[in-house]
Amino acid sequence: MRAAFATLLLLTVLALPLLARPALAEQGAVLDAPEIKRLEPGGHACAITFDDGPGKYTPALLDLLKERGIHATFFVLGEHVQKAADTVRRIAAEGHEIDNHSYDHPLLRHLTEAQQKQEMDKTELALKALGVIPHFFRPPYGSYDSGTVRAAAEDNLVLALWSVDSLDWKYRTVKGIEAQVLPKGQVEPRGIFLFHDIHRTTVRAMPDVLEKLAQAGCRFVTLAEWLAEER
Repeated sequence: MRAAFATLLLLTVLALPLLARPALAEQGAVLDAPEIKRLEPGGHACAITFDDGPGKYTPALLDLLKERGIHATFFVLGEHVQKAADTVRRIAAEGHEIDNHSYDHPLLRHLTEAQQKQEMDKTELALKALGVIPHFFRPPYGSYDSGTVRAAAEDNLVLALWSVDSLDWKYRTVKGIEAQVLPKGQVEPRGIFLFHDIHRTTVRAMPDVLEKLAQAGCRFVTLAEWLAEER
């Protein structure tokens, strides 16, 4: 069962035509916290993801990631893609993954399925205009319903959440963020980590956060790499 779910997600990511889109929605290609834990690859793989950008602090973050040789996954908003096309191009050129986070960050469960699909499609078009093809969709606030899953499947997107939340929108200090993401006791770091590159405090905290995660055993990968690893 575990291997079957991983295969389903991988095939969805690769957008293979052999799988019917309605079937994907019915089978529920959703990478939520329980599935992340169940599918956890070995070797303490840590997928670092950033939501809500690109923003004015994203270039500084990209400088840091480049210096450290780390590739991350950016869940971008369509409205920001159109305003910061050069940053999006840089993200892609430097080997990071870029995925869909809706157009303007609504609470999707308050929208109809057609409206949810429009949120995804507008961002999809903005990204494709820059040569970027997303493979994952992360709903704003992590809030979604069956219509969200169906709409994502129609665009060959895997709905992907996270397993480690930095709460960096709430805790605006290095110490506060580290308290959320660094392992406690003998537990080693792993999973899919959520940060936001729109916060200056987050970008300023990342050198220390990444250093301590690496010291604790993190092996940094992108989301697609995390999913593709042997289990």
